[in-house]
Amino acid sequence: MKLICNILLVFYLVFRPLIPMVEYGVNYKYIKEVLCVNKERPELHCNGKCYLKKELAKINEVDSSLPIHKIKITGQKVLDSYITSEIAGIENEDKMQFLIIHDIYNVYYSYIFLKYIFKPPVLN
Repeated sequence: MKLICNILLVFYLVFRPLIPMVEYGVNYKYIKEVLCVNKERPELHCNGKCYLKKELAKINEVDSSLPIHKIKITGQKVLDSYITSEIAGIENEDKMQFLIIHDIYNVYYSYIFLKYIFKPPVLN
């Protein structure tokens, strides 16, 4: 039972952003005629996409307020404080070895010039 609940929870979290899109597809006519903000301006061809945009923004807003994102940000700050000290300790010896290896490197490739082969069609 616990496994089934975990699987359902994972599917819900993964497919939650798709719920407004499915709802938009199922209720397309109603959203287009009633809920669309731009129904007075048919030249925009909005067809309810403004409503879909609002619903997707709501889901993203809810996702960013979850406590797990706060934990990630805090964890990132901790990692940054430890990693910056390691980055500051980089020595120049590695860089010099790279330059020596780079001088030995030989170029064994050439460019393929396909622009002469593929030409767009000409309009008459």
